[in-house]
Amino acid sequence: MMKLIPILKEKLDNNEYQMVDGIIDILIQVKDMGNRKEIADKMVQQFKDENIVFDYSKFYKAIGCNDNVDEYRKHTPNERIKGYTERIKNIKDKMNSMEDKTSDTFKLQQGKLKAVTQTLLNYKQQQSIKKATA
Repeated sequence: MMKLIPILKEKLDNNEYQMVDGIIDILIQVKDMGNRKEIADKMVQQFKDENIVFDYSKFYKAIGCNDNVDEYRKHTPNERIKGYTERIKNIKDKMNSMEDKTSDTFKLQQGKLKAVTQTLLNYKQQQSIKKATA
């Protein structure tokens, strides 16, 4: 997964950025790529309706849905694990840089960290089961 901070920070105000970043974290937890793409399409339409403008193709890329849903399936398990691991590191870095550890933004980051960590653990477990049954 690519990191959107430099892309979005330039185009969006802080509230819009936090919203889009949170949506990305939620969408990467949707396992079925067709469902993920369908939800992403609805979110992009909502962004457009609310005049939240940025490069939407980067949004799709960040959640693993390029224009072609099958593109995601080309990623190897190690690439997917690396992507989740990078996302976890970025969230931890962001949390470490925050001064107010009691703020809502910090709590949001804690929730993201927990969700992405659980997604990574679930994915690793799936891969272990696939290897065991192969």
